[in-house]
Amino acid sequence: MEWTWGGIPGRRWLLIDFQELAIFPPETNILEAKLSFFHQPSTGDDDHSTPAMTGLPHIAFIQRITDPWEEDEVTWNNQPATTTDKQVSIGPPSNVTQDFKDIDVTGIIQDMVALPDNRFGMLLKMELSEHYQKLIFASSDSGASQLWPELTITYEEVSPLIPYDEALAGTECSNCVVQVPNIFTPNNDGVNDEFGILSHNCSITAFSLEIYNRWGGLVFNSHDVNKWWDGSYNGKPAPIKAYFFIAQYHYSNGSSQQKKGSLHLAR
Repeated sequence: MEWTWGGIPGRRWLLIDFQELAIFPPETNILEAKLSFFHQPSTGDDDHSTPAMTGLPHIAFIQRITDPWEEDEVTWNNQPATTTDKQVSIGPPSNVTQDFKDIDVTGIIQDMVALPDNRFGMLLKMELSEHYQKLIFASSDSGASQLWPELTITYEEVSPLIPYDEALAGTECSNCVVQVPNIFTPNNDGVNDEFGILSHNCSITAFSLEIYNRWGGLVFNSHDVNKWWDGSYNGKPAPIKAYFFIAQYHYSNGSSQQKKGSLHLAR
């Protein structure tokens, strides 16, 4: 957005990060990635403006962010750097409530998956730094979840090699149940202090658990089904945030299974 507030010119850019990308191994073949933004009605900034209204082009760029940032700490003065490599342009809007659906961001997502240490999200900014131009989209703070930004990815999964450090003993039973909690509270109160895989009546012969932060950095891994994460990283308490896990296990009957998803660390 390039606008004025109380007669004072200013600009607003949008930073967005899909933390779920951390579940993709770097070798994943991303075939297609489509991003959708949805107009947010009833805001203090009203609706989109259009070229017919202001005489300006209303083109915006989507760029890959190359520096880490935190939602509750980022400001104009400490904004992260971006790259114009494989940037995507959108606009102009044809009307003041237009949704921008299925924007092709395949190149950006391919780089974000292939470079997990440089996976920091995307930035949406106007091409021309001149007011008046605005695009009004809903964020994940919107009370209408159907308007949240949406990323759809088509991919080919490359089966990772699972290191078999040692055989894990289990109990042979046909009623095997595996459960994964989605929150834990490592505050040393003796209740729910660690995160791990709960298996009941399972004969597991090989196991792997990996936990990643929002940037795709590995914070914990284990090949022992009984070794759980205590919520620490490099000897210090990990931040209270969302993380992502990938768990793989093989059973004595030759079958295997993979579970992956998000978990929340609270204290």
